[in-house]
Amino acid sequence: MAYIGNPLQTATFLTDTFSGNNSTTAFTLQVAPANTASIIVAVSGVLQDPSTYGLSGTTLTFSEAPPTGTDNISVRYLGIPANVIDDTAYRTVTEFTAIAGQTTFTPASYTAGYLNVYRNGVKLGEADFTATNGVNVVLATAADVGDLITCEGFRIGSVAQAPVQEAQWVDTQSTHVIQYNGQTVTQNVTIAANRNAMSAGPIEIDANRAVTIENGGVWIIL
Repeated sequence: MAYIGNPLQTATFLTDTFSGNNSTTAFTLQVAPANTASIIVAVSGVLQDPSTYGLSGTTLTFSEAPPTGTDNISVRYLGIPANVIDDTAYRTVTEFTAIAGQTTFTPASYTAGYLNVYRNGVKLGEADFTATNGVNVVLATAADVGDLITCEGFRIGSVAQAPVQEAQWVDTQSTHVIQYNGQTVTQNVTIAANRNAMSAGPIEIDANRAVTIENGGVWIIL
């Protein structure tokens, strides 16, 4: 049984890809997983048992070298340690006292679309300024001498693009005999194209949440 959710609701997994050459066994990940149960590893589309690889910090080492192929090794993170949380300030305010006829201001760096601009305390509309390059803010109408121009930039906090994974597989025995997953999907989840996913039922999906299966992806509920 496969469930196709609302295509407008998606989620992104943090994933590393590598190319095998039939000789290299060690690969460097962008994040250090907590343990082998914190990642799903696939080689040429085949899921690998955690007993076939090991972790040491950000180094993933296979017991046997993966075969040659372009981006044929996939490492998908089910969870990442809290110590990779990005704690950069999420709000930055820069104030300017304008000179007569001034139109261009250079606040602290910003992300386009995440900047509010005020003139003498009044918030300007999107048509009243241009802020697209992350460096300059250009007013549509030149400021008067003594105008207070305030630029308020926002930054989206992240946990290294923390993945959303409701049905997390957890080994309960060192021999990998029993694995389990939750019964309720509480986050929006996307199963990417050319990826296979499997869950043990029954499965429920919370209201306003969706499991989106991209074309070519498969979700099997046993």
